[in-house]
Amino acid sequence: MTHPQFDRIALIGIGLIGSSIARDVKELGLANHVVISTR
Repeated sequence: MTHPQFDRIALIGIGLIGSSIARDVKELGLANHVVISTR
């Protein structure tokens, strides 16, 4: 396994596309942490 490219990724106002991005980032190990903020 390689090191993640990012320490933390923040997604603001996620919908269907944002949730897919968050899932893929976690599954592919692109970031240590995924932070999500919605209203």
